Amino acid sequence: PKIRMIGYGQSHASLDPNHLDDLTSFRGGVAADTAFGVAGIGRDEIDVVSISDHFTINVIVGLEEAGFCQKGEGGSFVEGGALRIDGRLPTNTAGGYLSCTHAGNSGTFGLIELVEQLRGTAGPRQVSGARLGYIHGVGGVFQSHFAAVLAKD
Repeated sequence: PKIRMIGYGQSHASLDPNHLDDLTSFRGGVAADTAFGVAGIGRDEIDVVSISDHFTINVIVGLEEAGFCQKGEGGSFVEGGALRIDGRLPTNTAGGYLSCTHAGNSGTFGLIELVEQLRGTAGPRQVSGARLGYIHGVGGVFQSHFAAVLAKD
């Protein structure tokens, strides 16, 4: 099946993360808002997610900034099992950077995993009925963000 990118956004924070007003907000939400706006869909329609997880906290911050849960509620959202393959919002289904790969250009592996999920070819990691995916990537020291919404034709 063809997989299309139906929404895309990007944002850029301070060149030096020490100058950010809040170290729990990296302005990735701007990219997410743009991507969802272009795609014309809501966050509740997403079936599977890939969030850059260079560090464990990045998943929680990324989910909050993308609007999948409220600011400050990411920890309890994750603890409740929402990110499991059979959860409400399966996330980093191949294990993410920390469990699968942290090679150069690691965001590419998250994109590949989403495409496999949407094509239904992810094997034992397969999210049942996945049709829409969201990916967030970050570059530098939380300076540059991209967000995209992918759809199965």
